[in-house]
Amino acid sequence: MARQGRIRTCPAFDFQQIISITVIRYADESSATKDFLHGIWKALVFGGAIALTSCYFGVTVRGGTVGVGRAVNAAVVAAAVSIMLLDFFLTYLTG
Repeated sequence: MARQGRIRTCPAFDFQQIISITVIRYADESSATKDFLHGIWKALVFGGAIALTSCYFGVTVRGGTVGVGRAVNAAVVAAAVSIMLLDFFLTYLTG
């Protein structure tokens, strides 16, 4: 004879659903348009910094495949440093 009644779900799933609903509710209440626009602005500036450093190192590469490898390494390091510095100054200026 088949058992009838409510189908039990995993308690962790129910708990996770409650937490995600709570997080979404409080994130919606505490976020402002200013925060969103600040994030968009920083993303555009970071993208520009990555593009500029990559293009510079790509255009000035010499030495064949070894030179390309060194240029890529230098571009990644320069982009990472520029992002850290830009993040500091953008946060300080627009705080």
